[in-house]
Amino acid sequence: MIVLGSLAGAMVIATCWLMLISPAGNQGGRQGGPFASFRDMSLSAIETAGDTSDALFKLNEQTQLDEWTAIVVRTSGGTHGSAATLNQLHQKAGLGTLAYHFTIGNGQGAGDGEMEIGPRWHKQQPGYTSMAFHQDPDARHVIDICLIGDWHSQAPTDKQKNDLIWLVQKLQKRMKIPADRILLGDGTTTKPGQFFPVAWFRQQLLTDTGT
Repeated sequence: MIVLGSLAGAMVIATCWLMLISPAGNQGGRQGGPFASFRDMSLSAIETAGDTSDALFKLNEQTQLDEWTAIVVRTSGGTHGSAATLNQLHQKAGLGTLAYHFTIGNGQGAGDGEMEIGPRWHKQQPGYTSMAFHQDPDARHVIDICLIGDWHSQAPTDKQKNDLIWLVQKLQKRMKIPADRILLGDGTTTKPGQFFPVAWFRQQLLTDTGT
């Protein structure tokens, strides 16, 4: 646990450094790359098109969606960033690739509310919570969502909040994940940062997922 704690601390420090040096002008304008992105689409357009929701679950035939039993929503710890910058950090930390299944940008490095799907979700591989707390049975099969930002110094943007709720509700409904299995921070705390609207977030979660 000491080693894991040191790794987590190093990841946060490196995240802040990478985000500070990220070009300010690159705000959602990237093209291509390994991360599927749904930028420039309003929630109403997403719902009308129907393809974004489908894309969340276009996985290989061996996928067992019922194996995902919880969701952790965390912050990146820095004001700038994207799936690409976090991916660089996680590769340097020896994690192979982006440790989170989904990221949501804040307009600084990735578009405001831009949802990016990482390779771990497409390949249905464990995310950071499962890797860091693998000896805890409750930490297995956790979906990791990371919002770019630092909730100790700033609140998530309105677009981040809207798209976070959209994503969490879609995952809840499809995987039948109850509200009490939606966790904040590192998955062990209910106080992820003073600027995150915890009460509001809890009110948006689905209470009936058909379980």
